[in-house]
Amino acid sequence: MKAMNPSTKSPFCRIRPPCLYGCCLLLCLCLGFPAASQAALSYQDALARALDQEARHQAEEHEARATRADGWRSIAGMGPTLTAHLQPSFNEDRLQRDAVPALEYAGDDRSSSYHDTEIGITLRQPLLDFERLHTARYGSRQIDLADQMRRRSSEELSVRVAELYYAVLAARDSLAVREAEEKTLKQQVEAARSRQALGYGTAIDVHDAEARQALARAATIAGRDELNNARLALQEVLHQEELEDLAPSPALAELPRRERNLAFWQQQARERNTDLQMKDRQAEMARLERQAAWSRFAPRLHAVASYTYSKPSDSLYYGAEEESEGYIGLRLEMDLLNGGADTAASIAAGQRFEAAQARLEESRRAVARSVQSMWDSLGSTYALAEAYEGAAQANRQAMMATEAGYREGVKVLLDVLDAQQKYYSALNQAQNVRNNYMILYYKFVALTGQSELPLQEGPGAAKVRAREQ
Repeated sequence: MKAMNPSTKSPFCRIRPPCLYGCCLLLCLCLGFPAASQAALSYQDALARALDQEARHQAEEHEARATRADGWRSIAGMGPTLTAHLQPSFNEDRLQRDAVPALEYAGDDRSSSYHDTEIGITLRQPLLDFERLHTARYGSRQIDLADQMRRRSSEELSVRVAELYYAVLAARDSLAVREAEEKTLKQQVEAARSRQALGYGTAIDVHDAEARQALARAATIAGRDELNNARLALQEVLHQEELEDLAPSPALAELPRRERNLAFWQQQARERNTDLQMKDRQAEMARLERQAAWSRFAPRLHAVASYTYSKPSDSLYYGAEEESEGYIGLRLEMDLLNGGADTAASIAAGQRFEAAQARLEESRRAVARSVQSMWDSLGSTYALAEAYEGAAQANRQAMMATEAGYREGVKVLLDVLDAQQKYYSALNQAQNVRNNYMILYYKFVALTGQSELPLQEGPGAAKVRAREQ
């Protein structure tokens, strides 16, 4: 095909700039905008900021700390208890003498009113208390649960940030494609009008180009609104008034590939999935709670040491004499009747244990199903990304061929417009699929309990790993 002189008045030479613009856009999107600033916000940096600022995560952190404190309180029940008491009192003693019949004599009645202050201290140490023992073991599991609560909060936040972060990238890239398409169609409208003025084109071509341009303009407006909403959602999580530019979107070659096999990741999920570990820990806690309830029917043995001191202001018998008493011994006690409360508590604890076991089994099945589903989705989504990447390249070639045919007179403008629409649609889909793949990847990371996040590590990556550990 002969190259045309750009100085000619033929309007067909105006087809080339849109094609070149689309090719440049494809190159930028596929390479992930390589000219982006080095100070752009990466996913890892966004996650590090969210860990420090996001309100829901902070609330869950406080709840985890409260759970940990409750665990230590349960463990402390096995330790000694030191009690001090101060008991002021006001007393009145009366002595009434009975008459002696043989002597026909009765002594005088006596009475005394006085106040007394008693001070005492008691030390009690459980020696054999099964209820407290099981409660302490319950507290130990509760501390483990608190750590898992913090880990789950971080994992959920990582997924939430990934969804919002890559939603911004998808909206940004989609807007870039729509703006490029609108610019191309604007040039097509100008070319169609020029051809009509020169007698080469028809009014139908002008109307077709204008209709496509109007649709592209509407899509661009919607894209700007979508990008603005996505940025606002990410700003809310990061607790920022302004959001700097984000890092480039990952190219196809940068997407993480599936490694090992499904059986390996199923085993990893069974061992490291946080929700599954929490359900297992809760089932163990329910078992210990049931044992603690049963232990209320067992005797308890405590070592007790006590000392009391009192000094009354007066006394009926001895006057104002100081009194002190101390003892060290063992105390064996057992509740014989408590109105049926212990029996009801045992039944309730047993039912809670059965419920926890059922939830654990359901969680195991759900995790296994989710791992398999997400594993398959990772494979199919990567294949889809490759397919759309090839489709974008193929549609670019088809668009260029259609434009060449239009210049040769074997194609009409509507064919060119259709080819351009397919090309930009494939280009947009290719970028969206790559961003969706990254969201799916981070969900898989959280599902299998992996703390390593190897992609797009920025300055905040080390901080994220430190907090996860």
